Amino acid sequence: MFERALALAPHDGAVLLGRAAAQLNDGQIEQAIADLDLQLRQHPGWLAGHGSLCRLRWLSGEREQFAASFERAVAAAPREIAIWREWADPRLTVMVLNNADLNMVTWEERIEGGDPRFAGSQSLPDFPYAEYARMLGLHAIRVERPEDVGPAWDEALAADRPCMLDMKADPNVPPLPPHVTAKQVKAYMSALLKGDSSALATVMASAKEAWEGMFPPSEKETA
Repeated sequence: MFERALALAPHDGAVLLGRAAAQLNDGQIEQAIADLDLQLRQHPGWLAGHGSLCRLRWLSGEREQFAASFERAVAAAPREIAIWREWADPRLTVMVLNNADLNMVTWEERIEGGDPRFAGSQSLPDFPYAEYARMLGLHAIRVERPEDVGPAWDEALAADRPCMLDMKADPNVPPLPPHVTAKQVKAYMSALLKGDSSALATVMASAKEAWEGMFPPSEKETA
């Protein structure tokens, strides 16, 4: 039925989404993903198609690249403002924790391998994310002080278009998991003792984060 309908109207969005739903129901999720991806390469402005493809990829386990089609569409036509102008609610906030460091790898090397941070591979250029977003016609806010975080979120959520929050972050604040093993602590200390250039800063940031986890500041202190 869907094939006959597509022969008459090959780019009808409702028919294409109906076929994808039928394929999902029949256990053909990979085929549904491939068919939608092909259509979106030809018609990158089809927002409903991007939404369905994102959901299918998420269901199939493609959690890291589930929004790849939309990212590809934006990269291909970065000045195509019509994409978000067609949304019923154009608010979309993207927050970048701009710490000029390949941070997850830095901490994995410290905690898993006991290796100090190697600046030659871990340092990233201070890219002006907010300025670039404004060039694309989006709303953008650069945040450099803790007291500006709340007002920046208020402004972002009240914007009439997608907003980029460029947050200046401290690369020495550890992304602490809920539970840290003795092996990880040992590797962390080993990395610091081997001459990690940020040893003192990371110890102070770790202690501060651990303290605030045990004794969170009151609402009065954070107001």
